[in-house]
Amino acid sequence: MKHDAKGLLILDILGDGPARVLFVVALAGCGGAGEGGFDRLNNDAATADRDDHAAADLTSPVSDASSGRDAELRDPACPSGHVGRAAAPFEWYEYWGPTSLADGDRVIYDFSILPASDLTLVGGDDDRSYTEFQSYFEAGRVDDYYPIRGAEVTYVEGAWNLVEADFRVASQDCVFRINNVTSQPHPVAEPGFAGIETFRMHVWGGTTYIDSLTVRVAHADETDDVLLEEDFEEIAPSGTGSDVPDSVDPPAGASLPEGC
Repeated sequence: MKHDAKGLLILDILGDGPARVLFVVALAGCGGAGEGGFDRLNNDAATADRDDHAAADLTSPVSDASSGRDAELRDPACPSGHVGRAAAPFEWYEYWGPTSLADGDRVIYDFSILPASDLTLVGGDDDRSYTEFQSYFEAGRVDDYYPIRGAEVTYVEGAWNLVEADFRVASQDCVFRINNVTSQPHPVAEPGFAGIETFRMHVWGGTTYIDSLTVRVAHADETDDVLLEEDFEEIAPSGTGSDVPDSVDPPAGASLPEGC
């Protein structure tokens, strides 16, 4: 796939030893200015901008009427029945074509996840083919930026977690809700997105489980357009020929989030 060819080539050539380090270099550009988002290294301006926001307490609740409406009207994305199993190395990529976004729209990812101890990405590409919509999970921390910063929201390792990632067009920022704890808004890596065209999921080590996945556009008039919905009871091959999760029973012993 064009987005990830460089990262995969490094793995093939160098093997397991240095691959993790080089993948960090390649992935530092996610959401960046290269085609597909994987070619940009972190720049000083982006780093300084995120540092300015790192002082905010991202685990304190925010007042957001639209987020409150979603929380009240939508059932939590709890795992149930069969779930999706994604064992590294894993890449899932779905393309639905350019979908324009209005100023008041929000791109929202709802899902439950039991992340691997290694790095997992759940996200998608915007209208510029940048991997702008990003949720990185690693070692109990989650952020829309990699390497993960110090002001991220945490998740529970070795357990199921409820996730809502809310990317807002008007303010060009992201708000996470992890297990009913809501982050402060913080800017996306590369402001300027006005559309969404793909879904992607990557696992770089270990096995991640995912369930009750929905990607939708929430409009200002309180209507939604669902772009992708998957309960993993049965899963069809990807339209792009990429990996897809296996439909399996949930792993034994993994605790459920509150409310499930």
